[in-house]
Amino acid sequence: MDRILIIENNKSVSQQIQQTLEQGDFKAVLCINYNEAAMEIMKGEYFAAIVDMDPGNENWQSTISLISSRAIPVILFSDREYTAELRETLQKKNILEFISKNRKQSYDDLFYAVRRMELNREIKVLIVDDSPSARKISRYILERTKFSVMEAGDGMEALGLIESNPDIRIVICDFEMPHMNGYELVKILREQYNKERLSIIGLSHPSTKASSATFLKSGANDFISKPYSPEEFYCRIITQAELLEAFTKVNNLNEQKNNLIGMVAHDIRVPLANIEMICNRLLEKSRDDLTDHISKALTVISRASGKMMSFLNDLLNITSLEKGQGKLVLRENSLSELVEERLESIFFVSAEKKGISLKMKSEELPAVSFDRDRISQVIDNLISNAVKFTQPGGEIIINLKNKKGRVVFRVWDNGPGMSRYDKEHAFLEFQKLSAKPTGGETSTGLGLAICRKIVLMHKGRIWVESEPGQGAEFCFSLPLEQ
Repeated sequence: MDRILIIENNKSVSQQIQQTLEQGDFKAVLCINYNEAAMEIMKGEYFAAIVDMDPGNENWQSTISLISSRAIPVILFSDREYTAELRETLQKKNILEFISKNRKQSYDDLFYAVRRMELNREIKVLIVDDSPSARKISRYILERTKFSVMEAGDGMEALGLIESNPDIRIVICDFEMPHMNGYELVKILREQYNKERLSIIGLSHPSTKASSATFLKSGANDFISKPYSPEEFYCRIITQAELLEAFTKVNNLNEQKNNLIGMVAHDIRVPLANIEMICNRLLEKSRDDLTDHISKALTVISRASGKMMSFLNDLLNITSLEKGQGKLVLRENSLSELVEERLESIFFVSAEKKGISLKMKSEELPAVSFDRDRISQVIDNLISNAVKFTQPGGEIIINLKNKKGRVVFRVWDNGPGMSRYDKEHAFLEFQKLSAKPTGGETSTGLGLAICRKIVLMHKGRIWVESEPGQGAEFCFSLPLEQ
């Protein structure tokens, strides 16, 4: 249990601080004066100190100096106004946190400041700067606020450290360095790690040619200009730490959601399949013994069960994709042959029911590396979607081209087209768009979302081109080289 030193001569305030901290499993040690605090500091280690403001008191000055000498971070908890003069005083004493007693949520703020430093211990920060003195200043601020810190003198060393230490979450990167400047390092890092995984902060002196905009466009999350105040530096780092924690929290919640959905869908699917099977068997073997009313009821139950099974299969499919299950099995294949196969095995039957003609146009395409089963899902979904929204007697055209190092698949229908809103939301989960199927077909709202995830797994792109009343063209492209 981390111990927090509280130096406060107001007994009711110190007791309120103690009660607040103990909610977070901190051990509060109360001192009513500076001499008592000085003696307490010498007895053992403290995680942090919460101190009231009394700069005119010599004992206050010496106690703050003693706390700083023991590398204990100080949180100033005071009813004074946070003026420029006070800010300067705090910076001279290396105090980075000030919390006003006058705010309604002052004790909540105080608890979060302590809790924040506790969370900082879980975050590893890499400082990349060719200047040892600059690294020393940054390290001092970070370690005083409980971050775990590593250093690199140039970009190449930084890349090696990040590769061997995958738990590094924040990189602070100077611009001017030998062999590889800050922009180059940021670009390399951002190609390997997204902003959910790694936060990057650029640093530079105004005298250099570096600009904050170029750092940010290279992939950095933030930029700090040298020379910086310790207070500003800490606040910027904390902002990035909070963003990383928010990403982690959302990802964890999403994983829990996927696990729950997968478990429920799997448990429901078996009894539902039994219901559908029993209904179909009764309709096949006992039709002569059934009244028309019972026969119609069984037919309705069977169809509803089939639709629900389709929905559950889609649900299990998309949760497995989101969880990263089922790695791609990449092999060189002919996309045009696969499309022809899918048309022959599935869609001529469903299209013929509505009198829809299917036409395929294909350039001579090179072999492409893709997962045959997964891309079959994409083709099935996109063409069945076109059949669903095409009027009876209409036409669907499938086009395959080789364009700028990518193979492009397009399926066009002469259905009602799509509004701007529909196009923006088409590939999101559980979306019910404004266009209605022309033959009473149903939709789970997951098919296009599944297509998007599969295509992105192949490092491809998926999109739709459409205007209201002019049909829709759903497209995806795959790189020739994976």
